[in-house]
Amino acid sequence: MPTLARGAIALVWLYHGLWCKVLGRCPEQAAIVAAVPGLEGALALWAVRALGLGETALAAWVLSARAPRLAAIVQTVLLVLMNGGGLLWGRTHIADPAAMIVQNLAFLALVWLVADVPPRDVETPAAAAWAGGFSGRAGSPVLLFGRMFEDWTIEAEVFPAGTRVFSIASAGCTAMALAARGCEVVAVDVNPAQVDYVRERLAGGPQREGEADGRLARWRRIQFLAGWTGLVPFLEMDRPEEQVRFWDARLDTARLRLGLAVGFSAAGLALAYKQEFRRAIPSGFAGELRRRLRRGFGRHPNRTNPYAWRLMLGREPVAEAPTAPPGTVTVACADAAEYLESVPAGTFGGFTLSNILDSLGERGSARLRAAVRRAAGAGATVVLRSFSNAADPAAEEWAARDRAFLWGSIRVVPAAEF
Repeated sequence: MPTLARGAIALVWLYHGLWCKVLGRCPEQAAIVAAVPGLEGALALWAVRALGLGETALAAWVLSARAPRLAAIVQTVLLVLMNGGGLLWGRTHIADPAAMIVQNLAFLALVWLVADVPPRDVETPAAAAWAGGFSGRAGSPVLLFGRMFEDWTIEAEVFPAGTRVFSIASAGCTAMALAARGCEVVAVDVNPAQVDYVRERLAGGPQREGEADGRLARWRRIQFLAGWTGLVPFLEMDRPEEQVRFWDARLDTARLRLGLAVGFSAAGLALAYKQEFRRAIPSGFAGELRRRLRRGFGRHPNRTNPYAWRLMLGREPVAEAPTAPPGTVTVACADAAEYLESVPAGTFGGFTLSNILDSLGERGSARLRAAVRRAAGAGATVVLRSFSNAADPAAEEWAARDRAFLWGSIRVVPAAEF
């Protein structure tokens, strides 16, 4: 199916580029170009042919299936510029402008659907997926998370003191909090930048901004455009019913809905994230995120919720996570499944896995599940988050108890059933 779709897209570019422009079989297109100021006469003819050659080359690029997201970006920009220029200067040469816009929107939808299709039966190695940053453009390992939007009090409730816990390291917040409460923690991450950062924090180093934190900071600089202003009084509230009224009246704006819809659209996600991260975001997430924010504000007092303060202002009312005692957290740079396969059977009494399964393919998920069951001791428990909606009321309830708002599902299950 992707091959057929790529062929259809390439055929459109070949028709408009080679047939219409290079061979000159569509005079109305030449007339539109000639209407652009400064492109009269012979110059317009050369511009049409150059544009046609570019479109023909674009057809070959699409057929090659190389760098599909970049190809989709180039096609989008080119269509916007051509359509915009045609409507601005050559409108009289366009038989039905509305039909042209609708047709091109449908064409772009197909372009982005093709760009979003992963290669068949291929799973990117976890190290390559997580170390290169969200967009995959970094040449060296990138610190993704300086702080975690995962409420460690969930794990603190599930794992009693003395439990030996396997933890996805991320920024180290959960591992350090559990260690401070008497657990023995092994924090593992496939991203060397995260591992180095957790070790720095354990040695007393300061918190640093990761790529996710940087993106949130950029959002905070423009959140006034969505109507998010006057937030300190809201964050100082401690009555959830009052918070929900404020959210409904002041924060859940039409501009916020539009921004989220664009940001979490297929095109928006493809521009910002590589395939492994886009896989983690379920369809309809823009609306779900609003629902989860309202759910959180309706349950947890803002005044003492560090995640609400961090989301909206980039700071916390109080420092929550205590420092882990020396020697209580072991940090390792490894693939989670590979590490669990290397330890003796029955090593761990608890597993906190973040939302690792959201971004794993079918084979990677099956391997990790088997590795967890093998490494689990008698009565071991797994805590697993997901951006996807909960499959049962228990997972929904655990997600609602997480003060970080983001999660659709938190499964707390015996490792034997994982």
